[in-house]
Amino acid sequence: MQEAEGLARLGLKYNPFPPASTGVAHVNDLWIPDAWQQDLRARYKDLQTGQGDRALPIVGEYGSGKTYLLRWMGETLFEPSNIRHFAFDNPGVAFYDLANRLLRQVGRYELSKALWEVVSLRQTHTTQPRLVDFTFPEWLSSIRQPSAKADAIGQLRGQILGLELTTDEEIAHKVALMVAETGSRPYFEYRDFVAGKAGALVAEREEAPYFRTLIRILLLVNSADGIAFLIDEFEDVALQRRLTKKQSFEYLATLRRLLDVSAELPLWLVVSMTPEAFAQTTSLDPSLAERFAPEYRIPPLTQSEAYGMVRHRVGEARIQSREGIFPFEEGMIEELRLSTSSKARPLIKVLFQAVASASSRGMSPPIPTELVREAEETVYPVAK
Repeated sequence: MQEAEGLARLGLKYNPFPPASTGVAHVNDLWIPDAWQQDLRARYKDLQTGQGDRALPIVGEYGSGKTYLLRWMGETLFEPSNIRHFAFDNPGVAFYDLANRLLRQVGRYELSKALWEVVSLRQTHTTQPRLVDFTFPEWLSSIRQPSAKADAIGQLRGQILGLELTTDEEIAHKVALMVAETGSRPYFEYRDFVAGKAGALVAEREEAPYFRTLIRILLLVNSADGIAFLIDEFEDVALQRRLTKKQSFEYLATLRRLLDVSAELPLWLVVSMTPEAFAQTTSLDPSLAERFAPEYRIPPLTQSEAYGMVRHRVGEARIQSREGIFPFEEGMIEELRLSTSSKARPLIKVLFQAVASASSRGMSPPIPTELVREAEETVYPVAK
């Protein structure tokens, strides 16, 4: 029997429980328990109205829902406040790792074009000669000759300084170079962000002010009231491998640099970690950890909250509107181990397996609780 036919027999358009470990796919309307929402909204409001660093650690065990929670914060808290958010998955310990991930996510062509358009618009309100009288691709074609490119870079540099994106001539030159060379290099490369490397966009020993300039550019071209970095699985940096002395220094320096920028500019930081990684970060530099707001510790799901999560997911996937957790039996969650039902990832993985198994066998609803427990044993076997 085809998968679609098996799912349709169960009354589902698709399996609402994705096999991916993050458990974020197939969710249009994000849902978290009411208690989580109330706590996070209150913390967000406190950081919004307070002074200083805007940084919140999200601390939770593996599978507790950290990735999902970061996405919920991005879409539910930051987007409605006109705060442009960027998600990072284990970005590395050094500045150039983060800058590389950030700007490759934005895209060199898109960023350069947006900045060029702002500069062009600004010139229409001045008595200066217009930088451009045509489209961005046409402008790139018009500055292929070295002399034309040098003139364009000089004009761009002046405009970047005039927009107060930086007061540093070298940084302004590097940003102008980034825009002017987009025609021949339309994509960012890792080496672009390693200061001192040939052709790097980052001036040596200018990483911190360059980073501030990047944030100002992103604020400007997005017409945003803030920028938020949602940094996921930082535990892979701090915990999964032993850091050398140099890596520990870079890891702490990156956190400190981000916090410094967040105290000066409307930059938000939400960093997810396991409890062990958070403790290790605190032990590496207690004064640095104190600059974060009190951590939000993801609580275990109650059975009622687990029921709500399942009901929400199957509700989006059902062909016809039904009550409860159909196509599962109503008492199913209470029959699972607490280690499965109390954390989002294990529960999702088990229910994915149960739906897939019921679909492949051509079953009709409700899916027997025994089949769900069989899936639980398959995914998380108990040692005997």
